[in-house]
Amino acid sequence: MKLVTGSEMKIIESAAMEKYKIPSIILMENAALGVVEECICYKGSSFLVIAGKGNNGGDGLAVARHLFIAGEKINIIFIGDREKATPDCKTNLTAAEKLGIPMMYICDELSKDAGELISSADIIIDAMIGTGLKRALTPIYEEMVDKINSSDNYVISVDCPTGVDSDNGNIYSSAVKADITVTFFRKKLGLSLYPACSVSGEVKIKGISVPESSEEFTHLVHNSLTMAEAKRFLPKRDDFGHKGTFGKVYSFTGSSDMTGAAFLSSLSAYRMGCGLLYLYAPQAVTDVFHTLLPEAVTHTLPDINGKLCKASLENIDISKADVIVTGCGIGRGDEVTDFVISLIESAECPIVIDADALNAIAKDTSVLLKAKNTVIVTPHLGEMSRLTNTTISYISDNMVSSAAEFSKKYNVITVLKSSRTVIASPEGTIYINETGSSAMSKGGTGDCLSGIIAALMAQGGEAYRSAVLACYINGLSAQLCTQAYTSYSTLARDIIDNLPKAVARILE
Repeated sequence: MKLVTGSEMKIIESAAMEKYKIPSIILMENAALGVVEECICYKGSSFLVIAGKGNNGGDGLAVARHLFIAGEKINIIFIGDREKATPDCKTNLTAAEKLGIPMMYICDELSKDAGELISSADIIIDAMIGTGLKRALTPIYEEMVDKINSSDNYVISVDCPTGVDSDNGNIYSSAVKADITVTFFRKKLGLSLYPACSVSGEVKIKGISVPESSEEFTHLVHNSLTMAEAKRFLPKRDDFGHKGTFGKVYSFTGSSDMTGAAFLSSLSAYRMGCGLLYLYAPQAVTDVFHTLLPEAVTHTLPDINGKLCKASLENIDISKADVIVTGCGIGRGDEVTDFVISLIESAECPIVIDADALNAIAKDTSVLLKAKNTVIVTPHLGEMSRLTNTTISYISDNMVSSAAEFSKKYNVITVLKSSRTVIASPEGTIYINETGSSAMSKGGTGDCLSGIIAALMAQGGEAYRSAVLACYINGLSAQLCTQAYTSYSTLARDIIDNLPKAVARILE
């Protein structure tokens, strides 16, 4: 499913007006009708439209007109100087005035009467500011937002909740907490990212009669995977296949201190369908695997103090691997760094780099440019901070651009993990993963993801699609676990155990 930024939406609307001669006022009318479709579900309710002087306000004023004509009880609060309203907003404002719709005008100060209108309405339609916000709200808008949020009203936001940056999901001061956000043509990128998605409620997409065949639409690069698309991304399983058919994953994971990470990554790879998993690890890890995961083919490697080192790769033929995964639980130290660099430089197949392997290359990320095949890196915010020498807060506020820039610079697929994971390709394609729950905020869930990615690739999945699908499946499994165990009690291995249910849900 395509996502759009505010600037992309303006280009698409401009094309509709210039190429196809669709007047802007018609686009606004279509948007308003989409909101009205949601409003008519609440027959007999009283409505309050709070409109700004921009085109978002024009949408809201058109909604008010339709509700008034339909006989609904409707009031309007208009914020700002009417003479400074955009042309289409002013058109709808004039129509509302001519119809005699009860209206209150506010410029600089919120009156007691405005507060009473807010508290007395059953449903508030937030049409103050749409997709153009790039800074903190002015005091009058911030006060209005606080009034709305402190009420018990049902809130419908038009296009975006006021206070939300529609491009990056940021909230600069405060934002309306909507029950429903009715957005137009395509979901706005920011609504798929935190913290905006936490205040957007249920997002409903309404068409505004913009032609989707336009050239501008084909250039969109931001996406969110749907269940139907996930089904198409799944590698096909050959009924007459054998363990070699479904690929060999070589796992260089674990250390004497962290066998669990190797176990979780390996188990998830098997659960996700790879044919064979070869574990290459220090003896402390392989000894445990004979009991924990007897399905794994184990190879004990030379180590230094229970950790992989450069000598670990001597006398190993990794050319038969379909995918390599490394980093989970391998620890830190100069010996680990030497191992990771040597593995990246020598691997001829795709390689998934997670956790401590990312920390190992943080001081010299140029080694990624020496890889002979596809590289997928899976950092969380802290690891990304070390890889890019930027702050966690900056990355958190700029998830999409941080992932995109890293992928382009190092020619890798970047899976930037957070409450909403961003998956970026070197070519500039972006997916925002919208599955998951707070149950994933526990140790081990990232190890699960690395194994799922490797397994999907081993079965023939294209690398970028495998990364996108793995995030979706991992999150979906966590959601199913949350339903069964709550987010408090779900463990990483519960998520792995529920992978079959998640895949079955996709295949329905």
